[in-house]
Amino acid sequence: MNEFVNAINTKQYAKAIELGLQFLAQSPQHARGHYYVGVSFGQERNYEQAIKYCKRAIELGYINAEIYRNLAVIYQDSGDHTNACGYFKLAFALEPTEQVAVGYAQSLLNSKHPERNDIIAQLALQFNDSNYLKLLTARSINIDNKAKGLDAFKARHAENPNDYDIMNEYAIALMEQGQSHIAYDLVKTAYWHNQDNPIFLGNLALIESALGMANQSYRHFRKLIETNDDPVYQSNFGKLLIKMRRYHEGWERNEYRLKTGDLVVNQNPIPLQYWQGEPIKNGALLIIGEQGVGDQINFAVDLQRTIDLLAPHNTRIILTVKPKLERVFRRNFPTITIPNDGLWHEHEHYQQWGATHYCYMGSLMHIHKLFITHKPTPPWITAKQSLMEQGRAVLKQADPNCRWIGLQIKSGIEDNRSINPKDLAPLAELQNHGFRFLSLQYAGSQDMVDKVLYHSGVRMNMIDGADLWDDIEALCGLTMACDSVIMNDTTNAHIAGALGQRGFLILPLESVWRWGFKYKPIEWYPNLTIMREDYRGTFSDLLEQVRDKYLNGY
Repeated sequence: MNEFVNAINTKQYAKAIELGLQFLAQSPQHARGHYYVGVSFGQERNYEQAIKYCKRAIELGYINAEIYRNLAVIYQDSGDHTNACGYFKLAFALEPTEQVAVGYAQSLLNSKHPERNDIIAQLALQFNDSNYLKLLTARSINIDNKAKGLDAFKARHAENPNDYDIMNEYAIALMEQGQSHIAYDLVKTAYWHNQDNPIFLGNLALIESALGMANQSYRHFRKLIETNDDPVYQSNFGKLLIKMRRYHEGWERNEYRLKTGDLVVNQNPIPLQYWQGEPIKNGALLIIGEQGVGDQINFAVDLQRTIDLLAPHNTRIILTVKPKLERVFRRNFPTITIPNDGLWHEHEHYQQWGATHYCYMGSLMHIHKLFITHKPTPPWITAKQSLMEQGRAVLKQADPNCRWIGLQIKSGIEDNRSINPKDLAPLAELQNHGFRFLSLQYAGSQDMVDKVLYHSGVRMNMIDGADLWDDIEALCGLTMACDSVIMNDTTNAHIAGALGQRGFLILPLESVWRWGFKYKPIEWYPNLTIMREDYRGTFSDLLEQVRDKYLNGY
């Protein structure tokens, strides 16, 4: 028995199975022995045998939270999320810890449990300090709503195969789920049966842009705006032009987004003069942050240029950003006033701050003619020196002789930008050549780290107590404490890029306008090497190339 257990502890699972079966031949009623054999089979990915031996251990009276939790993980890894939910529920009843709660929530998220949203929300409420459970709650609702919408469109299309309005709506739902390759044939069919419909033509151009069909998309957008001045079409055309690196017209048309109704300027008009780059003498400019945290870091590329432009005129600048960015921006741009909590949607605040002019953060690139008169030169934000040194000290203590690679693989919602843990397998070899991986995953969890290790062999180390969800200062410090990074398209990629950290950005085939097209990428961050799929599902191929670059001296 001791030799059997030692084989498990040293992760020699094939040997453990052999010794365990020999032990059980002599002691067939030994419950814990069955459990250990089951776990060993699970590590060898023989799920059928793993389930068989774990269940036999339970029948023999070996009942505790550990076996229920491991059996749940085995079911989860085998793709049986229904049984995984059941055993996580049993484990949680015996051991109501955050770790078990996260596993339970993740299995619910992957299942079609009719009450999964409510259960995950209750778990998040029970562990109120767990940002990851809060994230899973939001993700569950989001996935549920999208899945229901997509299923509904699919059913309507099946019932009405020649209704081209329904066909077009189904295509857009598919595109939003990262399935533009399927959506393309549908919307093309809808358009060719009704070429006078501007909605069909606009969506065809949009999907072509997502698929990298630049010339076709350009031709269709041009045809569309010849007869239709809708600001949505104009701003989408602007994004295509930016993707094509036709910046002058692209930035100009992108300003049509101010007329689409998505921004405060239309929902709640601002009684100030809109700034377009002219001098403001003895006045104050309000710059309104737009979109998400990563977007605001990206749009800050020309913030210092704005400060330098207005400084001779004694112009004050007020900037509103997402609350979690306030500390970073105050430290990096000390001459700018940054109000608390991003409060910019009430008129009295404009009066309180004394603003005389305003503009949106996403307009700074148009005003300063980014990529036309100048290119981005990171860093435009910096990490706090003390946090960076503290991070380096922790990593050096963990392994003083290795090179640390910061790793971020999942976006806030499950979409085509997220990297499947199995696709990381090519990177495991680097661990034999003096490299180690640090998890920079926001809202990361031990469960996620365990899953990555299990499926790929990549060990993502975590820093105890680091809040990489809300504490952007800490995230910046740890990012710069690493020697390099590997990122998917998330906020963290913008942070690494704006900090000037070197590394690789892994992009799906259908990536957003910001990154350009595959063979003509837009270099927002010249310090990051862009790696983009040739076709869907090839992240592992990209990561093989990344591995080879590291092995060849990157």
